[in-house]
Amino acid sequence: MRKTLALLSATLALGCSVETEFVDDGSVCAQARHVLYECGVSLSLLEQESCAGPSRAAAECVVEQADSCESLALLELDTCVSNAITN
Repeated sequence: MRKTLALLSATLALGCSVETEFVDDGSVCAQARHVLYECGVSLSLLEQESCAGPSRAAAECVVEQADSCESLALLELDTCVSNAITN
């Protein structure tokens, strides 16, 4: 039992020491990545270098509609992106 707790503690400590770097270029994509990171989520669409087209539409949806992790969880991203692209 002690070995299990020690291993768990070491794993948590190691996980907490790893830092994720995001390029904060002031774009809406960078803002959305920050929101997602704060909630422990990632979105592959926003991991691309280009912040245009569907990536930008998704980022705008996240930034405009997700002011908390709960609202992020409830966000219907596919509907929001579809509406943004067709309008």
